[in-house]
Amino acid sequence: MFPRLTRHLFFAALCVLAALHAWMAVSVSDRIGVTSDEIAHLTAGRSYWAEQDYRLQPENGLLPQRLAGLPLALSDDIRYPAIHGDTDAAREWANGSVWNVGARFFYESGNDLPALLRQGRRMIALLGAACIVLIGLWARQLAGPCIGLAVATLATFSPTLLAHAGIATSDTAAGLGFLAATATWWRLCHRVTLARILCAGGAAGLLALAKYSSVLFAPIALLLLALRLTRRARLPVRLPGLAAFATRGWRRAPALLGAGVVSALLAIAVIWAGYGFRYEARGPRAPETARFDMAWDNVLIASPERTSFAQADGTGYADIPPLRPGVVQAFVRAARDARALPEAWLYGLAFVDRNARYRAGYLAGDWRMAGWAWFFPFAALIKSTPVELLLGLGVLAAWPVLLRGGRRDRRLAYHAAAPLLAMLVIGTAATTSNLNIGHRHILPLYPLGFVFAAIVFARAARLLHPRLGLATTVVFIAAQATAATQVRPHYLAYFNPLVGGPDGGHRYLVDSSLDWGQGLPAVRAWLDKNTSAGDPVFLSYFGSDRPSRLDIRATRFGDTYFRLGEPHVVLSQLTEGTYVFSATMWQRVYTHVRGPWTHGLERAFWRHHTFWLSPVPSAWEDGLTRETAPADLRMERLIDYEHLRFGRLCHYLRTRRPDAIIAHQYLVFRLSSEDIYAALFSPLSPHDQPAP
Repeated sequence: MFPRLTRHLFFAALCVLAALHAWMAVSVSDRIGVTSDEIAHLTAGRSYWAEQDYRLQPENGLLPQRLAGLPLALSDDIRYPAIHGDTDAAREWANGSVWNVGARFFYESGNDLPALLRQGRRMIALLGAACIVLIGLWARQLAGPCIGLAVATLATFSPTLLAHAGIATSDTAAGLGFLAATATWWRLCHRVTLARILCAGGAAGLLALAKYSSVLFAPIALLLLALRLTRRARLPVRLPGLAAFATRGWRRAPALLGAGVVSALLAIAVIWAGYGFRYEARGPRAPETARFDMAWDNVLIASPERTSFAQADGTGYADIPPLRPGVVQAFVRAARDARALPEAWLYGLAFVDRNARYRAGYLAGDWRMAGWAWFFPFAALIKSTPVELLLGLGVLAAWPVLLRGGRRDRRLAYHAAAPLLAMLVIGTAATTSNLNIGHRHILPLYPLGFVFAAIVFARAARLLHPRLGLATTVVFIAAQATAATQVRPHYLAYFNPLVGGPDGGHRYLVDSSLDWGQGLPAVRAWLDKNTSAGDPVFLSYFGSDRPSRLDIRATRFGDTYFRLGEPHVVLSQLTEGTYVFSATMWQRVYTHVRGPWTHGLERAFWRHHTFWLSPVPSAWEDGLTRETAPADLRMERLIDYEHLRFGRLCHYLRTRRPDAIIAHQYLVFRLSSEDIYAALFSPLSPHDQPAP
């Protein structure tokens, strides 16, 4: 009776933790606003259901977009743009322009945007809740119910997991997918049954539909298989139509390989099921001319491409070689010819590989296109809570002890090796990736890491007095809960005390590690409290939200690439007033003036200034003036000038402390007319001199 009661209480407590995690994630929805990628995820997800069309945003995983889009497709209150007939929205949809269709869906269709977001986000929060349950179950299997609950409680209050469980994107789905696929495959490696084969194949298929980093599961599965074969324990096999038996020695390999092949075939069937068992990405109501946003030849890199990342002074990145097709392109081309997998899935895989080759990134005062090997280790170091870091140190101490311990210790170390190997594969791949834009890309390490941390509690339970062990666990849980509640509702902006907490994060990481377009409701609240009607406000914003929908009356500057669906007014007059910089814009990641202000940028600034503002039209090196240059060239040079002006202003302010920081991600400066003139037109002082 007592074990059964314990089991029931464990599951009840685990469900409470999962519900708490989901509530904490979703309950802040109205306070964080729109994150950049949600507009594409929700627009595409609704299209998948309502149109059976998979051309929009295939690169970000079908599963999370389908889940987030399901309530939108079922709701009669959600209005979608007119994507059929002779309309601009129909043409944008036919061209696969998810961002343009999304802008119409979010801002021009009369929808209640906060309610729309809540509906989509609740579905992702369910994945977050499932992740908490699976963490608790696996940790319980490793070290018992008390440790399982302790580990699940720590995961419940993880700011990293909370941040992504509360937004309609694909990272929580990837975290859950890797956890489930690793756990089910590891169980299959120890007992071959039909149920375990189905679970392993189904989990692998859902992971493949969650995110394209799922390709990393192949080496994870092979490593776990090799580890299992090193253990001499027999392998029970119980399948329908066969008498139960157990194999030993080398005979286990064919049984496990056979089970693995069946699981892989089942995973492929799950992928096909996700796309309605249809190869074509184009839906039945789409016109014959409907296409992906980027042509197939481009994602397959049909011919070598020289990617230009030139700055406003004409300099580029000479160390970046031309894009050339690789293994992924060869696989996708062959699979497309054979129609071995759905078209949209194959396209998404090729798209992700192509666009992950080079991407503008920022890390602690450095800007690169090809990334850093230490980006993700450093991101984990400064964005993990103190408790999570201590658990990491505890694992480093406990693991060698378990390996040298008695039979019980070695058995625990063996079974805990599954999450460890998965973490090593994912972590190794991350350090070699050029896509260094967000800590979220190593989110799968956190659920696996919490499970692996069960060995720390198991070891401590043997070394510490029960009361001391309980007190230590309570302190850990209290510290973890404090970290989450203190940063609430801005979980994404969490940084630990090593870098000065959340307000210090902008010096080290930006983009989706901190500033992913969210936070405009907080900007609106701050402006209402600290400015008067008619006061000039200037905003440089990175994201896909529209400040105007929140009645933020600000002049946009420097952010020409992020005015989604709004007029691209450049060279607005800068006057005295309140200047608000989102952290990603402050670090100028997506502008033409990345990096330190240099002599070349200074010369380019004055050349552009003369070209645009001299009383008598000044000719460029090509002989064209602002009046004779073609329209597209005029716009190109105008954007360069806006970015140069923006970069010079940021350079002038770089040693000045912000007057305020909103939501840990928006830097506020109150500037006078003298400040503006000094920033843009005065000779730079000796300590402000640009780099050579």
